[in-house]
Amino acid sequence: MATHAPDKVATFTRILETNRQVVSVWTLTGEADYLLRVYCPDLAALNDLIHGQLLPHPAVARVQSQIVMNQLKADAPLPV
Repeated sequence: MATHAPDKVATFTRILETNRQVVSVWTLTGEADYLLRVYCPDLAALNDLIHGQLLPHPAVARVQSQIVMNQLKADAPLPV
């Protein structure tokens, strides 16, 4: 994040909550502030999400993305 000003964070989180391509959001400790799980139909849609919606926001300093090539094990219930 470029800033943690409450008004900027509020508008940023509103984008995350309302965008259907963003399916999960976590806040983190360490270098990154947020982890997003997104599903985009193609690279053009991912590019639009990153460059058209996330990076233009004044609270966003940078975006680092990784593309999942294969899921070896699906999400499972927690063993509790």
